[in-house]
Amino acid sequence: MVISVQSDNLLHSLKASGIHGVTAWTQKNASKAGQDEIKIPEMYIRMNQDERANLEFVQSVELPIVDFTGLDDVNRRQVIVQQLDQAFKDWGFVQIINHGIPEKLMDRIVEMEKQIFEKSEEEMSSMYDAGSNASTHPTSGQFGTSFAPLVETVRDWRDVLKHHFFPGWESDSRPWPSDPYDYREVIVSYQRNCSVIGQKIFKLLAEALGIEEEFLLEYHEWNRSPSNVNLINYPPCPQPDLSMGFTTHCDPGSMNLLLTDYDVPGLNILKNGKYYAVMPQQYAVIVNVGDALQILTNDIYKSTPHRVAVNTERARISIVAFYGCAHEVRTAQHAEPPSEIHNGRKTEAVQGRGLGPALENVCQHPTRRKLPSSGHVPIEAPY
Repeated sequence: MVISVQSDNLLHSLKASGIHGVTAWTQKNASKAGQDEIKIPEMYIRMNQDERANLEFVQSVELPIVDFTGLDDVNRRQVIVQQLDQAFKDWGFVQIINHGIPEKLMDRIVEMEKQIFEKSEEEMSSMYDAGSNASTHPTSGQFGTSFAPLVETVRDWRDVLKHHFFPGWESDSRPWPSDPYDYREVIVSYQRNCSVIGQKIFKLLAEALGIEEEFLLEYHEWNRSPSNVNLINYPPCPQPDLSMGFTTHCDPGSMNLLLTDYDVPGLNILKNGKYYAVMPQQYAVIVNVGDALQILTNDIYKSTPHRVAVNTERARISIVAFYGCAHEVRTAQHAEPPSEIHNGRKTEAVQGRGLGPALENVCQHPTRRKLPSSGHVPIEAPY
């Protein structure tokens, strides 16, 4: 079974430092609990105080909840459209329940992720090939740590298995891991279920905006658009006040669907200068607006800054389905968003270059981070 790492240089860097990822580091140091204070590696310490969590100032919040029950009923659908529209305007995030993903599948993918990241360092090492070329974007899995570890001066406290669903991925003959036995079946089924939800959401948003349904769907034809399903592990951190699972950022694509522990907090959303700790509802899918969707809707829906904090006691797991725009669509020279939503006022991102080039600008920099104090900060990365 083969899982590709990001690059040979990264593997060498991690092995030279004795760190194969924070999960392996945590496993190695678990036996030291109760002894002298365990200090995290310097490469994970955020010296800038503004990049740390400071959780004593974070308020808990339950995001707006939208129930998709009765979506086919005309009257009920109008209520759902209004609720979804308002949540994306107010927060850029929403929790969706009764969305159609079987609870049995959600339970299994969570259980499977925990099984994978509970493996020993030796077992994990046997699952990937150091000579693989990450530029081929395997659907079967790509192991990484932090966010862009080859260029970061400080790394994020997380490990991730990425599954790239690019157009034509079905013809990828590279083997999937055979342990767990249902690895491929679960990942593919989850991706397909999330795609169905995504299409429903774009149709509902088109109704809310009063535009043709095809406008948003055109940019997200699911057989032509790239998507990822990432399994992310944030292991316990001995010094959570010094590190972050993921520093403040916005997502460059169109929309993300997140399944995460409902009883392990971590996701923080920045609104009106304050961070709010999200308390997810069990079996809810958290959906957030990305930079591309903000551009497509002429800033009506906001790509909201957010981060992930870590804790000392429990690992937090996340399964994230990322969706972007089809390459040939976002590079087309569309002049502007529909007149129904721009009313003669086009956003700065679109002015002077058109809608297609504006989308290409954010999508070609998948590692850029939007920090609230300084706007977009592009970070070159190998994946």
